Amino acid sequence: MRYLVFLVVALAAFPGQVRGVDDELVERLKETGACPKCALAWKDLQDQSLKDADLSAADLRWTKLMGADMSGANLRNAKMSQAFLSAKLLKADIYQDVLTQRPDEAVVGDSFRSAILEGADLTGADLTGATMIRVNFKQAKLHKVIARYGDLRGADLTEAVVTDSDLRNTDLRFVHLTDAQFRTVNLKGADLRWARLIGVVFNDIYGFEDVRWDGACADGATGLPGEVDLPSCQPETEPELRDQDADKPEEGEN
Repeated sequence: MRYLVFLVVALAAFPGQVRGVDDELVERLKETGACPKCALAWKDLQDQSLKDADLSAADLRWTKLMGADMSGANLRNAKMSQAFLSAKLLKADIYQDVLTQRPDEAVVGDSFRSAILEGADLTGADLTGATMIRVNFKQAKLHKVIARYGDLRGADLTEAVVTDSDLRNTDLRFVHLTDAQFRTVNLKGADLRWARLIGVVFNDIYGFEDVRWDGACADGATGLPGEVDLPSCQPETEPELRDQDADKPEEGEN
């Protein structure tokens, strides 16, 4: 009993420590910001600062990462199936707030800004409301992923495979979908403005009629609805993806 009381007091005194992880891994993360190939399955990393951390090829299955700052982290080839990544919901009427264009008042998203998830397995991951701007998803496996209301602006999904997933109302502006595969995916309300669809394959997609395509381009894309006529892609310039003002439509845009 005394040991339990001591443990509770210790955790309260050192809230910045990574909870539930072996001391050796804690020290490695704290001192070097690197823990490649680490076994972190089922661990609790909630609200931790893992900015720019090297977690390449780490085992993060079922790991709690809600509220963690993963911006710039290297998660290449990490195992992340069933990881808990969803944003903190501050209001019960979250979805209504988002629909009325007040997401800043409704969601505090998890930050994976510019993180590297190349080749990562995110099977079953919950990315609801997560901020994943300019994340590298090249060759990643996204099977049965939930990313409703997520912010994936500028993400690179080159050769990524997205199957049986829910991307309703997901912000996919400026994404790269070169040779990506989307099979049995719900895209109802998704925003694909200024996306680059080169060689992408869509199959059994739900909600295409509600997708926004303004400014998007396509070359060799298959499975697009017949009414969607996108121009060929030109050499791109780096888009400015600001957090607030960039979301506003250009003058004259509906």
